[in-house]
Order: sequence, then structure tokens, then C-alpha cells
Amino acid sequence: MLPRNGGATIYTRYPARKNFGFVKPFKHLFCLDNDLLVGPGGPFENISLNDSSAIREHNRKAIDRLLYENKGLTKNEIAQRLSLSMPTVTSILQKMEKEGLLECYQEKETATGRPPLKYMLNRKAHACIAVLIRENGFRMHITDVHGRCLFTETYSLAYENSKGYWEKICAQISESMDACQVELKKSIGVNIILPCQVNPVDQRVIDRRRGANYSSFNADDMEEALEIPVYLNNLYESAAFELGSTVAPQGNCIYLHVSNFIHSVCIISGKIFRPWESELGSAGHITLVPLGKRCGCGKYGCAEAYCSTEVFNEVFGESISDFLRNRMKSRRRQTFWHEYLALLSVFISNQYKMFKMPVYIGGTLARHLDEDDLELLNGMVCSATGCPYSLYLAGDTEELAIYGAIKTLLHNFK
Repeated sequence: MLPRNGGATIYTRYPARKNFGFVKPFKHLFCLDNDLLVGPGGPFENISLNDSSAIREHNRKAIDRLLYENKGLTKNEIAQRLSLSMPTVTSILQKMEKEGLLECYQEKETATGRPPLKYMLNRKAHACIAVLIRENGFRMHITDVHGRCLFTETYSLAYENSKGYWEKICAQISESMDACQVELKKSIGVNIILPCQVNPVDQRVIDRRRGANYSSFNADDMEEALEIPVYLNNLYESAAFELGSTVAPQGNCIYLHVSNFIHSVCIISGKIFRPWESELGSAGHITLVPLGKRCGCGKYGCAEAYCSTEVFNEVFGESISDFLRNRMKSRRRQTFWHEYLALLSVFISNQYKMFKMPVYIGGTLARHLDEDDLELLNGMVCSATGCPYSLYLAGDTEELAIYGAIKTLLHNFK
């Protein structure tokens, strides 16, 4: 992948033969077919002026993005919108058509004559693949470039921290793509969803504190095996990304995953914001009760020690589902439940006050909260924040993560 040049200055296109001057300094001009090009859809990649193959690839990606966003454009429309010459556009379209990446159609003839050909992306040519890893199996979901489902299946395969395990995943990806009748090499990429922390920069698994050890997953090795881009994503970040891109107002929200541990992911303007660079979900280890009981991390008074669903097992020896089934049987249980919600409301209120964004609760807790519980909890949060309504239930975490991973691939494609 070519490195990004975030400092490049973007300019409009002018014919190269024309004598003109720039007011601002510039780093790179891209010359092809006597054109000076701008970066359609984003900043220029750091391409050498003499690297014509890289420039052609840049132009092809621009046409890919344009056809993704617009269903049906003529050659003239593509050339005008991207400020490319007709020979450049014609050459790229012919190559894409030979590779089966385009569909062409012609509208009905009118009184003005025969209409020109229109081009659109072949939906199945650019498939997106999401693979969600579980300890006892994995789920695969394949869509076309517009998000339409081509294939979805769940497989039983006990997780092993070994190279052989992900080689089996790669083999199943190839087999599933064949079933979809889509060529694997033309896919946008594969997003592997893991229930552990992933460094977004170098794509390394860096969190091995809970459950299975996922250190054997290596995006570079998988790319070499599949010959397409492979990304590693965190389960909870993928779920939060889906919420931010669909239901959250202006793409702003906090996704709070509450199970036997706590993860908090912040989405700002549809993008993941990582205020805690060293630890994903470290919001769960913010002090909630000063000098309180000891948390599994070794600190005292962490929110996770009081608000995770593990507290029901610690106090009553029951899962949260069993506890809620029996909570009306004793005053002690009712009092404990009310105190639990009160502490959770303090934690949620602190999250809201920090970012001023709605909070979506997911995980085990979300599956067991009924409408009365949610209304009670929201009332506690509202009284602390002064916000009329700031708390919602998220959907199924894995379902959200699958679609969030697909949208991440499409976002990279665009």
C-alpha cells in the first residue's frame, strides 16, 4: 500500500501546455496524457512524478470510487468529474471491462439519437468479506460492493493459537468465494473481527489478557496466502462503528459493552476516537469508588469491579439471567439490583459528561434489561446529566460488528 501524504496541497486541473502559476508551494504534480491531476476523493498518495504505473493506478482508484458513488455514468461524465482526458478514461474502462469489473448498458433511443454507453460497477466483482472469530467457531459474511449479502455461514472450529488455524480460515474463505462465483483476487479485502485489542497502525494483536490468546493472527501472513488486503479489527470497535454510521445522531456515540468485563468505544463524526491509546476499554478501569474493592487489574474501585455482570456471580453465585429471574424473591436482591443500577448510572453519566454524546449499551447486560429497567437507569442518568434522554440499548454485538466490518472495507474502498 502506498503511503499517504497528508501534507500535500490539492489543486484543480489545468492543461499542461498552458502557462500558469501557483500562489502556494506544492510537493507533487501528476502528469499523464498532458494533464495535471488533482486527487479526486482525497489527498494525493506520495507518488513519484516519473512513476506512470502508480499514477494510472491512482486514476483507476478514482474511477472505482466515482462509479461506486454513482450508478451509471458515461465516459464524458467520468472524464469531466475527475478532470481526466478521454484517452485515459477509455483505457482504464476498457481494462476494467476485460477484467469483468464493469457492467455496461444503454438507455432507450430518443429523438436526439442513440444514447451513449453508461458504465457501472459489477456488483459481484468487488466483494467484501468479514470473518468473526469465536472460541468455538467463526462466522463468515460476504457482501457485494453495495452491501447486499452474497453469502453468510457459521462454522464450528475450535480456536487454536496457531498458524494452522488461520490457514483453515483462509481455505474456507477461498471455498466460500467460489460458492459465490466471485474471484477472490478481485475482492476489496477481508476484515477479521477479534474479541481482543488490535493495534490499528501495525495490525498486531496486543491484548492477551482475557480468554484465548490471538497472537497467531498476522495480517501480513494472511495477505500473502489470500493475495488480497487483510485487516484485523476489534469486535467492539466494529460494533461501535456500525452504530456511529447508522443510528447515532451526526455519527456521534459511545458504545458501552457490559458483560463480565467492560469496553467503552467512542465514535466521533463516524470515526473511532481512541482517547486511551495504550488499552482498549480502559474506561472500565476508571475509578468509580475511591478506595473501593479490588479489581482484577490490581487497582481498587474500578468501574469494572462494580458494573460488570461478573458481580452477580461474586455476590450470589449466579449468572445475571438467574439473578434477574429471582430478584423479586427477597428484599436483599431488590436492593442489590437498585444499587447496581445506581453505580452503573454514575459510570454512564461520567462517560456522557466527558463527550456529550448518547450512550448505547451492549453486551450481556443489554440482553437482560427490560423496558422498566432501562427507564429507571435512564432516569438516574438524566438526573445526573440534565439531558432528557441519553441512554439506549444497542443490538446484538456480533451482528453489529459484522456490518461494521463490512462498512469499514467499503469506507477504505471509497
